Amino acid sequence: MGTFYLTFKGVEKMKKLTVRLDEDDYNLLVEQCKVLECTQNQFFRELLRKNLATDIEEYNTTLKEIFRTLKIASNNLNQIAKKSHYSNDIEAIKKELNELWQSLKE
Repeated sequence: MGTFYLTFKGVEKMKKLTVRLDEDDYNLLVEQCKVLECTQNQFFRELLRKNLATDIEEYNTTLKEIFRTLKIASNNLNQIAKKSHYSNDIEAIKKELNELWQSLKE
């Protein structure tokens, strides 16, 4: 466990922040600081300044788009499977599978 002091812009007085970490997280913090060649204080300041909320929002938006595309592809594949049960037109089924594959490549 360590004690970290943060400076906020426009505020002259340092604010104290105490962070409790289990052994694994603490070791991870120490290792990250070694790799980045920074102090634990600098590490936490950088994390705060990176605006992680925006990054998480962008990540969630990307995930939603991936799930939407997956749902569309799954629906198309199910329709092709249903058609294959009732049709012997292999060429038409191949064409639809190819179209589905091309849409996934985009």
